[in-house]
Amino acid sequence: MAALERVALPDEALPPPGAEAPPPAVGILDLPTATELAVFSQLSAADLAACLATCRAWRAAAAAPKLWAGLARRRWRHGWERPRGELAALLREERWLEAYRWRRQADASVLELLAAVPWPEQQRSAMQALRQEPFLQVCDLLRSLVALAEWQRQPVAGSSSGGAGDVAAAATLTADARDAGDLAAAAAVARDWPDAAAAAAAAPCSTTYWARAAHEDLLVRDRAGHVRQWVLAEGALALAHVHHPMADLGWVSSALDALGAELRRRMDAQGVAADSLEALRCLNHLLFGEGPPPRVPQFAAIPPPDGYGMEIKGNRERYYEADNSLLDCVLSQREGIPISLALLHAAVGVRAGLRLQLLNVPMHVITSMTVPAEAAGAAGSEPRTFYVDVFDGGRVMSSHEFGAFLQGLGIPLGAGVDAPPLHPRAAWCRMCRNLLHIHREQGSHSLMKATALLMAAAVGEDTVEGVRATVEAANACLAQHQFQEAAGLLERIVHGPYQQQQLGHAAALHALHAPAMQTMLADIRGAAEDQVQKQTEVHRRGGTEAAGVRFRAGQLIRHRSYQYRGVIVGWDPTCRASEDWMQQMGVDRLPGGRHQPFYNVLPDPEDRPGQAQTYVAQENVVLEALPPLHACKPGYALHPDTGRYFDSLLPDGAAYRPSAWLARAYPDG
Repeated sequence: MAALERVALPDEALPPPGAEAPPPAVGILDLPTATELAVFSQLSAADLAACLATCRAWRAAAAAPKLWAGLARRRWRHGWERPRGELAALLREERWLEAYRWRRQADASVLELLAAVPWPEQQRSAMQALRQEPFLQVCDLLRSLVALAEWQRQPVAGSSSGGAGDVAAAATLTADARDAGDLAAAAAVARDWPDAAAAAAAAPCSTTYWARAAHEDLLVRDRAGHVRQWVLAEGALALAHVHHPMADLGWVSSALDALGAELRRRMDAQGVAADSLEALRCLNHLLFGEGPPPRVPQFAAIPPPDGYGMEIKGNRERYYEADNSLLDCVLSQREGIPISLALLHAAVGVRAGLRLQLLNVPMHVITSMTVPAEAAGAAGSEPRTFYVDVFDGGRVMSSHEFGAFLQGLGIPLGAGVDAPPLHPRAAWCRMCRNLLHIHREQGSHSLMKATALLMAAAVGEDTVEGVRATVEAANACLAQHQFQEAAGLLERIVHGPYQQQQLGHAAALHALHAPAMQTMLADIRGAAEDQVQKQTEVHRRGGTEAAGVRFRAGQLIRHRSYQYRGVIVGWDPTCRASEDWMQQMGVDRLPGGRHQPFYNVLPDPEDRPGQAQTYVAQENVVLEALPPLHACKPGYALHPDTGRYFDSLLPDGAAYRPSAWLARAYPDG
């Protein structure tokens, strides 16, 4: 803050003799308290902290709880509703300056743990320590780090890329250029926490990767607690969270509430009771009725204007897409499959007082509602049940029509036409199985793993569903070469409560499966140990054995024969794959055979979709820098796991800068 200097005025500027003396000048310390607070409220945390050290008067003013409460809530969006421990005591006493300091110290501790996560030998203990921290407090930091790193990976037009100075430029972007929520979070970090901004600028690739990885792990554990309430909308929202972990999905619950309030308003305007057939038709019109012009679903308002609907429909053309099962995508894209549409139908109806139930029909889900006879307009005193085919525009069916519908599906009619109810837990597990099938078929191993872990944590590892989900998660880990995590998941199955229960119920069957399970677990443990050993072993190029190694970790290549691009993440002086693999791949038929160097490569997913790593002979390696389009916007240009091994792309676009642990393993490149 610049010092105030006394400026001498020239003689002609002085008042003439005998003139009335001018009023005394008002100094900054003489400002009214309200004006002073208004000025201080425009300062960043760093500038306000400097004011605290200026003088006693400013210290008293700059320590006002209102100022620090505003800064704290701007910097951290979450963690204030249900604080615990020391933070709760500080907030009860309105000691916001101390609360701000406490949150910054907590963030610094999390940042230290996050720095340890990439190191193979420290990863497990660091993640266990992160899991002990309050999730909502940690997630603000992780999201902010990702936002800052994304700015470094996608520099502002007209500015230099990859420098720490880009943080200030990025913080000035308008909400039209960036997501408003991410802008606010990253701008707060850039102003109030320069250390985090500098860390993101120095290593945008690895910062993004590990912050996302830690956030997804913590998110799965947090969301599992919400699922166990077995409120179907909460479970569906948890699935949306693990598929879009960095998105703020609070708008989904608000949208459901708004739709429920709009339905209630329309029912009241028409004088319709919640237990009537007209209420059901009103709900169907709100969700499936024609939308307002210009009828562009993704830009339509929620709720729609009076007299119009959301125009939601069944997605028949792209039925097997994950978005059809995610509640946020169903609301934004106005498309879904029977189970997600039935869930939305019931969630909105319940908010307006309608008693809807999901029914389990093979390859389909139907909602039903039972109304009194007088509300249905039928003679007699027996209530009537109506059925809604949500996949067919909300078509309402009577019992007779529903029976014909079941017969059309090839279901023989028994004593009645009612399908069994689909309870929230069973419906949610069915949604999980749908998503697991889609991700398995598409090779989306990271999403398959997240979905399976959420399912296992929610239903419990002592259940059949939980064991199956854990196996799915282990398979996804194996596909991504995450052998340590796969071994840990299988250990939980072998030594878990479910296996102990089976010992008493089916000892003979367990005796048949136990040796196979133990053998598989031993193989995966061996692969995990080999992986850690290779990651921690120092590979030097100067020795006799490695003298022929011509390329280094981080260089970008193209495969000479198969023409896919990739980045080298490690090398062996000779082929160290299994004998079966070498025979299958015809290694000995290569001119250099098995005794030439081989390289571990992350392939470009556009060229080799679904493949985690490849093992390439040196004679098939051709160096090729990234094209300018990718070089100016580095990051996941070649593979989602780039940040696991590298900090940033070098300016020439020909290589990545290895992270600290990879540089230790390959000190000569």
